[in-house]
This record gives sequence, C-alpha cells and structure tokens, in this order.
Amino acid sequence: TAQLLAECVQHNLRCIAFCKTRKLCELVLVYTREILRASAPELADKIASYRAGYDAAERRGIENSLFAGNLLGVASTNALELGIDVGSLDVTLHLGFPGSVASLRQQSGRAGR
Repeated sequence: TAQLLAECVQHNLRCIAFCKTRKLCELVLVYTREILRASAPELADKIASYRAGYDAAERRGIENSLFAGNLLGVASTNALELGIDVGSLDVTLHLGFPGSVASLRQQSGRAGR
C-alpha cells in the first residue's frame, strides 16, 4: 500500500489509502515517506495520516489541506469514510476489507466525483 500511495503521489494523483487500524495508518505514512524521500524528496511532506486520536484542530487542518490540494495523499482509518468534504480525489486504496460491502462502497465512492 505504501508503494502504491507513493506512486499515486508521484503521478500527482490525489489519494486516500484506507487502513483498518490507527497503527496501520501510521505505518503506511512512515513507509510512504521513506519511499518518497528516496525517489521524490519534495513530495514527502505532501502526505499525512488521518485517524481518531488527533485533536479537532489537527484533523481540520488535514481536511483543509486535502481539500485545498496541499496534500496529495492520506493514510486514513474509516474516519474519512463519511461526512467530511475532502474535495475530489483520484484514487482510493484499501488495505484490507473494511468489514462490510457498504463501507467498501462508501470508501470507494470518495474517488471520481
């Protein structure tokens, strides 16, 4: 997933990588940044993680950066699945089945609007 997220960012595609756990979000972020630092260092700061556990101001900042196009990639739990306007996205990646077909459809529907 980290390799795919890095490829998307390198091709200027806006992407969310949905992860099942907070820990996976952080791991995907770390590995993606490592890949980008080696191949496209100027893009390493164009990704973030988004999950429960961040304070509201930090979450709003990530949402606004994604909406404005300042971030190209986000590793997220299902926290970005519903109810948050992040603008148009090009790609959704899924690290594991989210638990229901409805969740998979909701997550997939984030792209291509």
